Amino acid sequence: PVHGELLLYEIAPNGQLRRSHSLAIANLPQVHDFATTDRHLVFLLSPLFLRPERLQLGLSFAQSCEWCPSEGMRVLIVDKNDWSLRWHEAPPGCLFHIASAWEDATGIIRLHYMRSPDPRPLLAGWSVMRGAYAHSEGARLTFMEIDPMQTAVRQSVVADLEGEFPIVGDVQTRGRYPRIVTIERSAERAIDVPGYDAVVALDVEGGTSDRYAYGGDWLAEEHLLVTTTSDRVAHWIVGTALDLQAK
Repeated sequence: PVHGELLLYEIAPNGQLRRSHSLAIANLPQVHDFATTDRHLVFLLSPLFLRPERLQLGLSFAQSCEWCPSEGMRVLIVDKNDWSLRWHEAPPGCLFHIASAWEDATGIIRLHYMRSPDPRPLLAGWSVMRGAYAHSEGARLTFMEIDPMQTAVRQSVVADLEGEFPIVGDVQTRGRYPRIVTIERSAERAIDVPGYDAVVALDVEGGTSDRYAYGGDWLAEEHLLVTTTSDRVAHWIVGTALDLQAK
């Protein structure tokens, strides 16, 4: 974001670089994640803009960012064949992670991501670096639909849970996915304790969910959906959790 340049790389299965491309993007925010469909790359650009001149004055990365909600969230669609661009608009919001995306025959792209309406959860997380933490309500799983014939996207909150690290099975990447796994912060978790304490599997179509709670004294980290070598169906949720009371 310092130079307003978004760099794209295509890597072959053997690890070799096939091609690369540079996009000049004005007011480019920090891009932590993106999604891919069969035909397109999807970037959700929050209006949390880095001001390089603040960095040059010696301010931290967080202090060098400016929240500009009037700019809204920009949705950038990049054609994987020719690198051509298409822009859409969404209400202002911040994000770290996108679960996945898929595209139907009409070109409509659907995706799920963890959205917060402003950067306060992000700043609260960074405060851990100073040895202090006061929780600010975090991201919610959000569904977005991007119609190539419409400038504005449609989006809605899917589940009333505060979480992060949404994932789908690797065999569902770029295709329609039946469920999403995410870690969750319980409502009972102490406000001076950072992080998450449960893992949740959500049925995308039916809206039902299964949950495993580690407990308030645990810190759950990113989990994965693991497939078997025989049928390539994700049967296991695997992840780590830190016992905060252990010495």
